[in-house]
Amino acid sequence: MKPIVLTILDGWGVSPGWGGNAIEMQNPENFNYLWRNYPHLVLRSFFSANNARGSLANSEIGHMMIGSGREIVSDCEYIDEQIKSADFIRNAELLKTIDHAQRYNSDIHLIGMISEGCIHSSYQHLKSLLIFFRRNNFHRVYIHAITDGRDVEEDSAGIYVKRLTNDLKEIGVGRIASVCGRYFALDRDNHWDRIQKYYKAVTGSGTESKALDVKQAVHQAYNDRISDEFIPPTTIIENGFPVGHIKNNDAVVLTNFRSDRMRELVMALLGIKKFGVFSRPPVNLRICSILKYHFLEYAGHNIFPIFNEKEISNTLPELLSKHHINILKVAESEKLAHVTYFFNGGRDELFPGEKRNIIKSPDVASFNEKPEMSAGLITEAIKDGVSKNLYGLIVVNYANVDEVAHTGDIVATSKAVGAVDTALGTLLKLAEENKITLIVTADHGNGEKMIGSKYLKESEAYHTYNPVPIILVDKSMKNAEPDHSDLVSMVAKSNYSLTNIAPTILDIFNIKQPPEMSGKSLLAVLKSQQGVK
Repeated sequence: MKPIVLTILDGWGVSPGWGGNAIEMQNPENFNYLWRNYPHLVLRSFFSANNARGSLANSEIGHMMIGSGREIVSDCEYIDEQIKSADFIRNAELLKTIDHAQRYNSDIHLIGMISEGCIHSSYQHLKSLLIFFRRNNFHRVYIHAITDGRDVEEDSAGIYVKRLTNDLKEIGVGRIASVCGRYFALDRDNHWDRIQKYYKAVTGSGTESKALDVKQAVHQAYNDRISDEFIPPTTIIENGFPVGHIKNNDAVVLTNFRSDRMRELVMALLGIKKFGVFSRPPVNLRICSILKYHFLEYAGHNIFPIFNEKEISNTLPELLSKHHINILKVAESEKLAHVTYFFNGGRDELFPGEKRNIIKSPDVASFNEKPEMSAGLITEAIKDGVSKNLYGLIVVNYANVDEVAHTGDIVATSKAVGAVDTALGTLLKLAEENKITLIVTADHGNGEKMIGSKYLKESEAYHTYNPVPIILVDKSMKNAEPDHSDLVSMVAKSNYSLTNIAPTILDIFNIKQPPEMSGKSLLAVLKSQQGVK
């Protein structure tokens, strides 16, 4: 059987082109050709019909839903429920963290984003942890606040800082020791110079910026025309000394639940990454993460999860592996975790028969400087994988639209759309030469809505609630006449979601769907074009 190439266009949502739509601005020729000439539907991309938070879709949950074929309770919702439980006040790992600090007469440091984006973290979780420490009579708590500006408005840090400052007064526990934008603290593409700057600021081994309080730190950045994401690592100073930095025998609680952007910082804290510019003696730290971080680098190192989630089993990669169907994962390094760790249901280990080809993302300060990113190299890797005739499924992520849309630059995002569309042209040729079956979809929207309405802002740079496409491209399924179905009607009436993708692929392979998968195959629907015309 010819391989299936599952192509995930990160951040490519479906929306009528009535303004602020970088995808429509580009008028992508190859995508439009696929849409008109091959079976297609739209899929809901938000992750839970019962989502009490109203949280936006995100790449982690999107890729998990695609790879597992079921609805996933978001990490944010899961933690919400755990915190509401009467057992939370007796949480074993947090009590052990207090015992550690009392035994060494040391401090506890909370590190994480302070926004309410619910993509990587939740401010409410941070607040609940502070209340936990107060109720357990532990007061030596320091907060290292990471500002967002990517999953929420780019200049909203002042709102969260004010809220945190007021809550600290009310709760009576916790002091803000540092502030830093996520660009430095949460890098995920081996820009170790950024992590090093942050590490030095929070450990007291050097800082480039100082402020008398967190409000001053934010205002300094704004005066320098620096948005929340890029606030430099800033140490809060009181009476000439840092308010509090991480030292030997302290405890660290990591409040971000999403793991991919914590990976490098954890490696630094654990001492796995050795920086060449400075050295430090071995540090005894007790490190907790609000959820388990599964990465292989942590093996043999103690990092204790406060809450444990249930394992996701019988995912698409696991089932294909059991049926001896080899899988190739292709992405650029900025999206490494998405087609590997997330797509595999939170598993970092390779399944038998799985291979990964991760291509380095461009080394630029912001991806609007190079909107084509590594799309060309990814396409070449796919062609190479197809030519080897070793893989039944090739999973690929094109990061361009999402990453560039996050910069808020609609012109650059339109260029990113063009780069991805060029790649689709190459994959279309492979499909029409009958070398592959191509499935084109996305994990969530972003680039299709870049003009904000909530605050009448000029730009909007975060994810959307919009649905995403699915197009099944096979030489045997090409329409005799181009389809011109009503997009608005499709968006409004869609009954399908990302959970349908894995069952559809299993159906193509004639593999029985396991009971854990709640989604249903769309193969018959796509073949008949029901719900499209």
